[in-house]
Amino acid sequence: MLGWIENGRSNQGFNLLELLTVMAVISILAALLV
Repeated sequence: MLGWIENGRSNQGFNLLELLTVMAVISILAALLV
């Protein structure tokens, strides 16, 4: 599932779009857990 993140990381490092996507997923998971 995280293959596209690893692929992007190996291509050009961790870019802003991927960072925002990860932060969005984390915030959604946090909202579900609360």
